[in-house]
Amino acid sequence: MLKKLLFICVICVSIIMCKTAIEVYSVPYLRVTYKEVVTNKRHLTQYVRCFTNKGTCPPQAIYIKRILPEIIKTNCSKCDPHLNEVFTHSMSMMKEKQPAEWSKIMEKYNDTRHD
Repeated sequence: MLKKLLFICVICVSIIMCKTAIEVYSVPYLRVTYKEVVTNKRHLTQYVRCFTNKGTCPPQAIYIKRILPEIIKTNCSKCDPHLNEVFTHSMSMMKEKQPAEWSKIMEKYNDTRHD
């Protein structure tokens, strides 16, 4: 009986550990705010060129570039709250204030072209 109870406890702990191991995207070293990037033409050009493989990437953009296809595809479903806020606001600001740059990024990463 004790062995069965111990086995059930081990299974429960394993299930809990598996559920908490789901990957969550986070960019703790994101130093430039989305407002700085979207409103500063120099920053924006650098990020757009990075994300579209037409220029070098600033250090904080390298990780974002790697996960960007999935962020766009899943609407940032694996993002931590901070990155989700950054993505949501950046997307809204770019669509409104920089539609040409937003289109370049969508052409590169969004298969369905839904905005």
